Amino acid sequence: MPKGERQRVGRGIYRLDGFYIAEFYDQFKKRHRKRCTTLQFARRYLATKKNEVWQNQFDPASVRSEKNNLTFDSLVKDRLDASKAQKQYPAEKGRMNWWKKRFNNCLVSSLTHQAIDNALGDLLKSGRTPATRNRYLGSLKATFNLAKTNEKIERDPSIKVKGLQENNKKDRWLKPSEEKKLMEVMPLRDQLLVKIALNTGLRKKVLLSLKWADIDFTTHKITLRDPKSGVDQYQPFYGTAFEALKELKNMPLQDVSGDVFWWTNQWKGNPNNKLYPKWDKAWKKYCSLAGIENCRFHDLRHSFASRLATANVNPVVVKELMRHSSIETTMRYMHLAPSANQRALGILEKVYTEPEIWEENDLQQPSVQPSVKTVNS
Repeated sequence: MPKGERQRVGRGIYRLDGFYIAEFYDQFKKRHRKRCTTLQFARRYLATKKNEVWQNQFDPASVRSEKNNLTFDSLVKDRLDASKAQKQYPAEKGRMNWWKKRFNNCLVSSLTHQAIDNALGDLLKSGRTPATRNRYLGSLKATFNLAKTNEKIERDPSIKVKGLQENNKKDRWLKPSEEKKLMEVMPLRDQLLVKIALNTGLRKKVLLSLKWADIDFTTHKITLRDPKSGVDQYQPFYGTAFEALKELKNMPLQDVSGDVFWWTNQWKGNPNNKLYPKWDKAWKKYCSLAGIENCRFHDLRHSFASRLATANVNPVVVKELMRHSSIETTMRYMHLAPSANQRALGILEKVYTEPEIWEENDLQQPSVQPSVKTVNS
């Protein structure tokens, strides 16, 4: 149905822009409309209001009082119900519960710009980053937007609250010397896991979710069943990664589940948002024993990209191997290839050693036509 076009679905109910509009007239012949998210709710609401009108009990001011007595907790419930199908629902639920606890079932009409700003300020004081603050603010704005769409509120108290500039990019990579120290404090199977991570650049969730059925030793390709984009992709693996996977495959102790890294897979949370507390704890322990500071497991992915850049691999190839959605993300690592820049600038020196190249280019330039001025007669 085209946007903006009404579609009647029942007596007093029509559909418009994805919502069901319940429409009725009160005893004073004044028209009232309410936007509903489901047909069932629209029918129930319409039946209730028509019954009130028929019994001469409908109060037009009740429509306004519904909005005046609206609590923040009811808006949180609507937001969580609407986002249950989303992949990031667990994180959204955590943020909305934080807001719910902060405002403690207060009336929406009592919320102010200052109250929201103070809450976000306390969030920063607790050690959260500007990016985290922006995510919390985004969840709150989405809640009020949904309430406005459902015509439950007319004023959005968060509309003038602005996000902060984010600068959370952590360009941390593992040096070869640090890699050597890590290997000295890790058991063999964890050594192999780290080698595979360093030489494939796979994200933690994707890597730890791999099954042996996803590994093709003949074509040297790994099938990624659940990458960040949500579409199956393929990652090549050679050299160190190939040998590490082969050695891991030949180990006598395997798991019947078919998981490659079965000993780390005591994950928790939603299957679409797996967390690995057991492996995270082990990783921190290894870094501490090796004397390596401020190193996350995700930094192995940064190490993969930085090593490719240092080896002067074409940025487009690095983008494909990292499966970045845009080349701008890949270019974060390209400053690590100074030799490539030096070679590029060195080519300019040929203007002095081989000037004929530029002379030929000048000959190929189009001739400049004299401008012609027109004079009005």
